[in-house]
Amino acid sequence: MCQSSVFWQPTLEDLPASYRGYALDLPGFGGSHAVPPEGETYTIEGHAAAVAGFLDAHALTDVVLVGNSLGGVVCQMAAIRHPERLSRLVLVSTGPSTPNPTAALAAADEEERQVWDRAAAADYVNHFFVRPPADLEPFIDAAALASLRGRVETRRSSARTNLRPDLPRIAIPTLIVQGERDGARTPAVGAEMVALIPNSHLEVVSGVGHTPMLEAPDVWRRIFHGFLAE
Repeated sequence: MCQSSVFWQPTLEDLPASYRGYALDLPGFGGSHAVPPEGETYTIEGHAAAVAGFLDAHALTDVVLVGNSLGGVVCQMAAIRHPERLSRLVLVSTGPSTPNPTAALAAADEEERQVWDRAAAADYVNHFFVRPPADLEPFIDAAALASLRGRVETRRSSARTNLRPDLPRIAIPTLIVQGERDGARTPAVGAEMVALIPNSHLEVVSGVGHTPMLEAPDVWRRIFHGFLAE
């Protein structure tokens, strides 16, 4: 949600030697801001279908699927709808539903009326971090590209999505990572997901917010690479 592949660039540059990585911009966001959605609207299911379509187009199997925030919701949906493509799942600062769906729908209505310019994108990006990177410009650049339809329709779809009943169907090993100081996707949300996903465990990263992989890269590397090596 106004993030992009730029958030994952450091992770891609430091993968274990036996792994090849891809970072995707979902339809409507980042470099895919002009990509049409699956069907008539941007939805969580449509984004998950786009991920599955990418895997099919590149003949990728035994995939470790990783997602942050809204991307983590899309990854949950992909694991539920397309389990045969995946071997492991990593969910970062995410949850099975929007904490306050009514407020989220109201926010989408308000967002539809607001100006989306670089200043608005910068304000949005600032909320991702407790410990921001030294250079926020690439993240603001990517956020500013997000299309109006992509932002508003995806937000509405997310507000209407509740994956709790389907999480027990995720059978692959799953790593859940939450930032200790994330106000939206708290460690308690991670604990709830662990209780619902059979083969999962939770790691809480101290002192960070919504983007542990950028705010505490050394801790993230230890956790993520350790999971890959299990």
